[in-house]
Amino acid sequence: MTSWAPKFSPYIILLLSACICSWIRWPILKKADRWICLLLSLTVIEESLAEYFKIYFRNNSVIYHIYTPIELFIICIYFDLSLKITKPYRLAFLIGIPGIIVSAFITIYIQPYYKFNSYFLLIEGLVIVSLCLLAFYKLLLREDIVPKMMAQFWLTISFLLYWSVTYISLGLFSGEVNNIDFVAKIIAWTLYIPNFLFYVSLMIVFIRYKKLIPSGE
Repeated sequence: MTSWAPKFSPYIILLLSACICSWIRWPILKKADRWICLLLSLTVIEESLAEYFKIYFRNNSVIYHIYTPIELFIICIYFDLSLKITKPYRLAFLIGIPGIIVSAFITIYIQPYYKFNSYFLLIEGLVIVSLCLLAFYKLLLREDIVPKMMAQFWLTISFLLYWSVTYISLGLFSGEVNNIDFVAKIIAWTLYIPNFLFYVSLMIVFIRYKKLIPSGE
């Protein structure tokens, strides 16, 4: 790990803690929120493999090429269930599956597996931010709930803030990550800190889950 890169240990400990909290709540989680639990579990595996590849192979980009389309697919399922789309899993089929195809196309023809897949991450970010705005719109139309008492509200805020803050950095990251300079350091921390805060927010949601209205209700 280069000297300017953020430390991995605090981040993975926090991520693992959020994952454990979600699994502790698994028996009472509703269907939509269980997908966030599964996403956290997948992320623990992905980040561990990425760190391993970074240390021993000096390049972990292939891990993100595999993980990110799966991540988008799972998030689409979450919004499918939490937004109560007319036909179940419509977003997963209309967005998630084409996303996997687009990711494969980008990997084969534009950004190969040994390069950071920033192009697909920008597409993923745009899709997720749009889904978050749609979720807020649907929440505002409801008069029978208080948004701050809903798990869906806090999870949506977490996704929206994370992807909004990191969106620009993702576009710059692949061009600067190999340069050990001040710009690369700023970009790395701009990606690291929102990740850290994102998993803190998810952990808090699962800790308080019994006091919140589950997603999709």
